[in-house]
Amino acid sequence: MSVFPRILVAVGDDDLSKPAIQMAIRLARDQGATLRLAYVSELVPPKASSAQDLADMESALREEANAILHQVSEQAQAQGVEAETVRLSIGTVKDSIAEALARDAEAWGADLVITGSHGRKGIVRWLAGSVAESLARVSRVPVLIVRDAQEAGVAAEAPEAQA
Repeated sequence: MSVFPRILVAVGDDDLSKPAIQMAIRLARDQGATLRLAYVSELVPPKASSAQDLADMESALREEANAILHQVSEQAQAQGVEAETVRLSIGTVKDSIAEALARDAEAWGADLVITGSHGRKGIVRWLAGSVAESLARVSRVPVLIVRDAQEAGVAAEAPEAQA
């Protein structure tokens, strides 16, 4: 019986999410869990000169998110894990990536949320903020925060090969 039968992992277009994704795939494979890949698009007020420019920007953001989700889904499948994908959007000043992930995790019935973190400290963390820390605070679902291997001073572990 799986301890975490439904795992949601935050997927991004940066190196920060790679260790978290690898951890989520390994854990889902080991637990026989359902994996959900969640990408959050921030919809900031663009500096578009026309409605067509705005539509083009939104289309480009959607295409980028879909490409990233497809790539990570293929990575999971190559390691023997089927994953579903979801693209979340935030479009208000009051909304945040952490809140969007927490809402989706609860609505989907996740048993665990996995996200990456730079592991920054001090003034840098205070200035930059931390999505992972915010997610851990607002989520009703347990959150596993996977530190960026380079920031932690540790070599990234290669994913295990599927036998």
